[in-house]
This record gives sequence, C-alpha cells and structure tokens, in this order.
Amino acid sequence: MGVFNRYGATTFVTFFVIVCFFLLWLITKVRDNKMPLMNAINNHLLIFSVVSFLVVILLQLIFILFVHPEIGWDVGALKDGLIYPNSPEIKAYFSINYNNIPSLLIFKSISVLCNSTSFIFFDIFNVIFVDISIIINIVCIILIDKKHFKLGVILNFLFLLIFPYIIIPYSDTFVMPFVSITILGIILILKVNNIFFINILFAMMTGVSSAIMYLIKPSSIILLIAFVLLYISLLISPIYKKTINSYLFGRTDKTTYTRKQARSILKFGRLKLTLLLVLIIFSMTGTYKYITNNIINNQKIVRVDKNRKIPIIHFVNIGANPSGGYDATTAQKMASISNYNDRVAFSKKELKKKLKERGIFGNIKFYLFKHIKNTSDGSFAWGKERHFFKYSDGTVKNSNWLQEKISNYVYINGKNIGDFRFFAQLFWIICLLLITFDYKNNAKIIQFLRISLTGVMLFLIIFEGGRSRYLIQSMPEILILAPLTGSESIKSLKIIIDTVWLKFIKFLKINV
Repeated sequence: MGVFNRYGATTFVTFFVIVCFFLLWLITKVRDNKMPLMNAINNHLLIFSVVSFLVVILLQLIFILFVHPEIGWDVGALKDGLIYPNSPEIKAYFSINYNNIPSLLIFKSISVLCNSTSFIFFDIFNVIFVDISIIINIVCIILIDKKHFKLGVILNFLFLLIFPYIIIPYSDTFVMPFVSITILGIILILKVNNIFFINILFAMMTGVSSAIMYLIKPSSIILLIAFVLLYISLLISPIYKKTINSYLFGRTDKTTYTRKQARSILKFGRLKLTLLLVLIIFSMTGTYKYITNNIINNQKIVRVDKNRKIPIIHFVNIGANPSGGYDATTAQKMASISNYNDRVAFSKKELKKKLKERGIFGNIKFYLFKHIKNTSDGSFAWGKERHFFKYSDGTVKNSNWLQEKISNYVYINGKNIGDFRFFAQLFWIICLLLITFDYKNNAKIIQFLRISLTGVMLFLIIFEGGRSRYLIQSMPEILILAPLTGSESIKSLKIIIDTVWLKFIKFLKINV
C-alpha cells in the first residue's frame, strides 16, 4: 500500500537505496568532522537535543489533534466504564478483567482533571506518559555511559516519531514511565559513589515505582526479578583487579584494586546492596498493599464482583490457543462459569488437552512460532485487536486535507498504512541488530537489561501473547540497551559483512 501502490516496489527500493548511500556518506563526513553544521551540532548536542525533543512533541500534538478516533476493545471499555458505570456489560467486564481497574482509575483521574471524557484528553496524557519514559531513558544512558548519549537521543526520538500508540491510552503505555523510573532507581543504587542515605531514597523510589508498575501491568515485575538475579550474580562474582564501575557499567578505567582492597569493597558493596534490596521489597510490598486496600478495593466507579475475576491459569490456557492469544470462545466460556474454582478447573483441563494433542515436538514447534509472532512485528500489531477503532471501518472519511493525510498512515485501511509498517519494521530491525551483536559486553547493568528483556519474551511464550503489542512495556529496556550496545554491534556487523564479502570475492575469482 502507500508508495508501493502508487509508484511500485522497484521505484521505492531504488529511492530507499539512494537514501541509504546518502546517509552512509553523511555518517562518514560527521565521523571525519568535515561538515561545519554537524560540528556545530556535536558542540551543542544538549541544545540540539532539547530543540529536537520540542519539535517531536509538537508533531505528536498535531498528530493527536487531528487523529483521535474512538478506540474499541479494552481501551473502549475503560472509557465506557466512566460513562456507563451501571451497565451490566461494564460491570461484568471489570468483574472478569479486574486487573484493568488501575487503568480505569487513571482514566477517571484524567477525566476529572479535564472535566471531559473525550479521547483527545486521554491521548494528551498518554503522550505525557510516553515522553516522560523517553526522557528518563536518556538520563539512564547518560548515567551508565554518556558517550552513548547521541545515539540514545536519535533512537529514542525516532521511536516517538513512529509510535502511533500515543492515541491508544492503555496499560501498555501507562506502565512505560514506571518501568523507566525503576531502571533509573536500580542504576542509581548501583553507582558506588553515592551516599548511603541517598541510596535509601533511591531504593524507596524503586520500590514504589515497582509496585505501581506491577499494578498497571503485572508482567512488568520481571524487571525487578532481573535485578534480583543481578544481585545474586554480584554476591558470587569476584571482581579482583577491576574497578567497580567497570564491572557494573562496562566503563574503561585505569584504576585497579589489590585483592585485599577488592574483597573489602565487594564485602561492603554486598552488604549495602542486600540492605537496599530488602528496602526495595518492603517499600514495594507496602505501596502495593496500600494502593490495593485503600484505592483499588474501595473504588466507587464501577461495582464489581471480585469472585468473577479471571484466574492466572486462564492466561496460560489462552496462550496455548492456535493464535497464541485472546480467543472469544474461551473468553465467553470463562464468563459463563460463575464459580472461581470451576474456572480454574476448566482452564487446566483445556490447557492439558491442547498440550497433549500437540505432543512434545508439536508444542516445541508451536511455542517457537508463537515467539516469532510475539517479537517479529515492529508496528506492535497495529490494528490487529478486535474492533481496533470503535466506530470506524478503518478508512478515512469526511476529514480535511491534513487530517486525511495523517490518518492515511495509521487507519487500518489507510492508503499509506504500508509505509508506516515498513518504517516501523525497519526501526525495529535496527534496534534488534544493535542489541544482538554486542555479544562480548558482560557489564552487569547490560546483563540486567538483557535478562529483563529475555524474561518478558519467555513470559509471553507461556502466557497470553501472539502479537508484539505486549512488548511495548519493554521498550524502555530496548531503548536504553540499543544505544549502549550499538557501537560494538556495528563493529561486529562490519566484521561479519567484510568477512562474507571477502569470501564472496574469493569465490568469484576461483570460479570465474
């Protein structure tokens, strides 16, 4: 669709190749400092970044002002919960999907603050959630290694430009700033030059953020599990003759320690980290209980029957469906069973049946392909949910010129939707390449982010998945990790390409 329909694939590919060669030439000039404009940008990188961010925000606001359709599926149910709280369908929905109450409370707060239930206000606050996450991501990159600041700014701002989910206010985006805050807290805790009292504040911040993160999107707690695994590795790993900063963050530093000094530092560091981890867990538990008991359980927006909520095993069961995710028939069956224990028994029975029918090799094949579906779509399964736009068939109608142009890139049947998917996929592939090929980087903070990302992918293999939308919650990890590993990945890719090219040339010389 889009340029592919109007001009044909050959013309577009030719244009794209020319652009790639121009970018390669531009990168060479920047690296060799032969362009005054680029030198000026490099010398005033902070100012350039702030101006670029303001431009991105302006483009986001233009986008949501012209494109803010009514959203269907779960997002529509959140808004309907404010407008029709006494509807039997709404009561049933939130009784069954009790985990969406925190998102409903966010919707309620926005509607009270703006005195409106228009999607444009929910979208504006959704932009704020996402942009705060991006700012914190860049701060994390600076704290770990500021030499990656430029690449971090480029990747994070490009992500904002190709991320239409800012018009889909839901838990996927609501959780992003809290994931970023949790990562920031962990990085600050691991910095050895902090005063212990300040580290206590950072630990409390991490605990509170983790609790909110878990309430909005339970699977995001994998990030904290990754930190616990990092903590265990710090307990058992020696760091003799290496600096603490180099060990944790992969920095190059000439300072070294004797075996005795290293043991003393490591012993104190382990004790401090243990105390901080305990504080994180206590503050997280306390925050979770307070919010659950005093806010969620006492909410008056929609009257719910908590006995009807879906058991966890249900999500494992639908994760074993042929699609790997949501199935209307299974959902209706669960809604029709009134007793909680009967719902658990039904889910277990269905899960066992599916696993038995596939067999060992069938299950390996199924979950492998499910993982591919979970991670392969750079558009994050845009438009794949049932009733994605509530009152639209996915086409642009009765709009002005600018609205039509913008909408054509994101509406399901828009003329340029293929263009959006292409560039989203290209960005996604670049990020994955930048993360994958820095396989020699063993810095603990890098390992922590990798473990967190891997954990989410494993979670999606087992639980409800089948589409990449569920990876939005992990974009902070990806957008921090990709800049940090990008330089080394590019070097590794260059070596691989040069090796393959030389072998190809050698093959031609032998056979021609």
